[in-house]
Amino acid sequence: MLDFRYPHRPFNYKHGKLGFRPDHAACYIGCTDSVDIWVIFVQEDKLDDNPKSLPAGSSFPNPTQLSAKHFRQCLSWMLYCLSSIAYPGLHLHSSRRYAVNLDQNSPNWSFVPDFRNVLPLPKSK
Repeated sequence: MLDFRYPHRPFNYKHGKLGFRPDHAACYIGCTDSVDIWVIFVQEDKLDDNPKSLPAGSSFPNPTQLSAKHFRQCLSWMLYCLSSIAYPGLHLHSSRRYAVNLDQNSPNWSFVPDFRNVLPLPKSK
């Protein structure tokens, strides 16, 4: 399920080869079963073609969360994507896709009921 209520959750992982530093780049957006879902923004020139394996439980020296402004941009992008595919339960007129002031301290998402709360993913048949 999609869940945009935890923007300050730090990114971590158990095993893997990232190939980039996740400093100020990660945004938790939900989970499915026991797998967390993250959106991570990385500049293409910062990707490493030969990443090294990091030990389980590795942490990162800098915060991994997006800044408040980048989080608002991420939400606006998610809102645009979900409304473009007519995501079930999301009622938004196309003219309102860019109605959020990204510079406002507390952006107002009230024109999209329950957008910042949990949106269950539709069940596939």
